[in-house]
Amino acid sequence: MKKITGSDTPIVEPGQEIALEINSLAFGGQGVSRLNGFVVFVDNALPGQRVLARVTMTQKRHAKAEAIEILSPSPEQTAPFCLHAGFCGGCAWQTLSYQAQLKWKRSLVQDTLNHLAKLSNIMPEEVTPSPQTLYFRNKMELSFAGPGGPDLELGLHRRGSNLLVPVKKCHLQPGPGMEVAHTAKEWCRSSGLAAYNPASGQGFWRFMVTRSSQKGELLINFITYPRPAFEETLRGLADHLMRRFPEITGVVHSTRRNKLQTAIPEKIQGWSGQNYIEESLGGLVFRISAGAFFQTNTQAAALLYDHVLNMADLKPGAHVLDLYCGAGALSLWMAAKAKARVAGVDIYRESVAAAKKNAELNHLDHCRFYAADVAKFLAGREKTPDLLLANPPRSGLSAQAVQSIIRLNPPRIIYVSCNPATQARDLLLLQTNYQLKAVQPVDMFPHNPHVESVILLESQ
Repeated sequence: MKKITGSDTPIVEPGQEIALEINSLAFGGQGVSRLNGFVVFVDNALPGQRVLARVTMTQKRHAKAEAIEILSPSPEQTAPFCLHAGFCGGCAWQTLSYQAQLKWKRSLVQDTLNHLAKLSNIMPEEVTPSPQTLYFRNKMELSFAGPGGPDLELGLHRRGSNLLVPVKKCHLQPGPGMEVAHTAKEWCRSSGLAAYNPASGQGFWRFMVTRSSQKGELLINFITYPRPAFEETLRGLADHLMRRFPEITGVVHSTRRNKLQTAIPEKIQGWSGQNYIEESLGGLVFRISAGAFFQTNTQAAALLYDHVLNMADLKPGAHVLDLYCGAGALSLWMAAKAKARVAGVDIYRESVAAAKKNAELNHLDHCRFYAADVAKFLAGREKTPDLLLANPPRSGLSAQAVQSIIRLNPPRIIYVSCNPATQARDLLLLQTNYQLKAVQPVDMFPHNPHVESVILLESQ
């Protein structure tokens, strides 16, 4: 290590290899090492390990590095279960024992509340474990890359990279999902069409999104760049897959023009078979379309919803406002099990259409759903709900939404988040009017540093 004297901080240099003791885990899953107060964040490293790391980037007070050799293992370390371990970004923590994963996720939620929400005396509840730690995802997003023909690939991204890992087997997706993906890849190769390239604007294939139900139904959504001349190609692919796999109830063709490489469709071009699957959960039936939001871990979702239900402690007839309601799962959970009157809001029209259909299927006529921007919807609202539910995307609540919530001043707020950092940021603003009463982490994402955090706030 190079040491700079005076007011400068001790630093390491890019390319330098150095032995490091890993002390803890950072938000995002990197190992943390400290050299005389100087912090090094280390990819592919676990607490308790001693590693040889190569420095990749330095700043004044911290550096980033990647572990290139394990000099001594961690007592919390376990053997990887996947042949893509260390490359694919899907299961970054698979070499960390599951009990250790739960321990560190609780610690990450606590540290985030401490540092970002300035709450030093909060201890989250023990993390509720996922009922399944393998084959638990009901939704998988695979990306296409490469030119047409035999070099076209379909897979998951490398950790921290846009490079693709051609996944041969995945331990996250249940049923024949990966076999369907391999079959689709070979058919797409035979089409001669290339993957879409955001830099050049050329190409066609973008994403393959698979949704599955617990009873084995599959819905496939191919997201492409909008090129009308190739729509017949999609019909041929759909026919091929549905003949080969009887589990597939429908194949949807969506398009996305935006260059940002996220698997969010902009327009549904058409479908073969059904454009939805049905899921049964907690005595309710949910019809889930290709683009509607639904929690990706079905069995853990039931535990999450029960935590929210218990925190809510609602009397029959209570009025609940559910922000970012998706396909209405949490709204209907409150309506059916607490006899609440629920209004749900979501910006995605497809999600709201699914929520309305789900209310109809479950004969819950005391639910209303609105397709609207949440901040704009709140700005025009005057009626104060008995409970406000918020389950925003990873970016959290907008500043306008926070101010509208404070103005409405609901007596209780339950905030569900897959990103404790933005949740803590929003909590810092809400603390002017609210007191944090409970924090319940739920593990929706085994073998991944992400954690779902449910917090209960009460008006002061």
